[in-house]
Amino acid sequence: MCKRDRPLDENVKGAETLAHLVEVDPDLQIIASITDHLISTLSNYLHYKDVKKISSVDKKEVDWGSEMRRAAFLALAAISANDEEIRDKVIKREGMIDQIMTCMLSSNQAEVAASLRCLQSLTRSVHQIRTVLHDNAVWKPLLGMLQSTNHEIMVLAMTCLCNLVLEFSPSKEVGAVYLNALPSHHLVSHSYEMSSQSLTYCSAESLQTRVIETMRSDCFIKRIEDPVMIIRQKALAVLRNLLTSVHDGEDRDSVATRSRGERRPGDKTALCVLSNMADGPSCKAHIIGKTEDLQYVIKYLDSDVYPDQQRGITLKLPVVQFITNLAESSEDESACFPHAGAYQRMLVLKNLGVQRILEDLLAKCEKSDASINSPLLHSINNALKQFS
Repeated sequence: MCKRDRPLDENVKGAETLAHLVEVDPDLQIIASITDHLISTLSNYLHYKDVKKISSVDKKEVDWGSEMRRAAFLALAAISANDEEIRDKVIKREGMIDQIMTCMLSSNQAEVAASLRCLQSLTRSVHQIRTVLHDNAVWKPLLGMLQSTNHEIMVLAMTCLCNLVLEFSPSKEVGAVYLNALPSHHLVSHSYEMSSQSLTYCSAESLQTRVIETMRSDCFIKRIEDPVMIIRQKALAVLRNLLTSVHDGEDRDSVATRSRGERRPGDKTALCVLSNMADGPSCKAHIIGKTEDLQYVIKYLDSDVYPDQQRGITLKLPVVQFITNLAESSEDESACFPHAGAYQRMLVLKNLGVQRILEDLLAKCEKSDASINSPLLHSINNALKQFS
């Protein structure tokens, strides 16, 4: 049905049917990719001229150039959905990326969506993102599509950009621009947080600063307080990735509030965020003045509230590191009165009974399974050194 000697409407229907049949089956995708020069045949669809002719099926005028490209992209997207070698074959077809980028700007919304589906499959490849896709800056036309009124196109564009801003991607440096262009639609909140987390993971401080300036405190706070648990967890993970030596007071207070009250799945991430915040001089001074919040955080060291020992350890570790960072004095050495800040923080922690709590926890850990408690024992010993 895809052969050149078949009628155009049969060519289109054949490619559409093929896409539907192989879309969810990797084995069929491999078979299709090596059968009867199929990739080459579908690539030729992309070069069909824009010719309007009456369809033999419904007797309506059809732009066959647009229809052929749409059907070809759907089939190529399905065939290259999972296999790296197939993606390599597809992307190396002459003019493939140029054709995709041209069709992304088409007035035919169905053609745009099909080209994005093909790009979505190709952006799943680490190698292609680093080479062909990066060289062609495919992210540029995608940014404008994030504000599309067509929901399918908006989601597909976001999915492609999510792949392009991953930790290993050279396109990561344009991520702050990408975040600024994202819509505030509630249906894409999860994709927003996933891409933000990928973008900020192991990122340079310059990019972290750009992201913070782009997203602003009110955006962070809104997402940390989102009613959907997975959104809150991802938002906290983004904050954890972003933390440097300077943090906004609203963010600090919001994360501290998030760690209070009933224990929930996102608490570990919130505690890690607080631990990282306590590693900066401006944050140490801010946090130590929040006695009520400190008491809530310290309560996580209570050994009796966790029926699951392993979960208890994963929550206690960031709290112990939080205490270590808060008490640590190296950041104060350049001040007018070196270590004065650390001394004041130490007094507050001692008054809250932190040293005694750590000593009791150390004794309990030493009596239990050492193999399970080894990381916690090491962290507690490091924290207690700050009190000596």
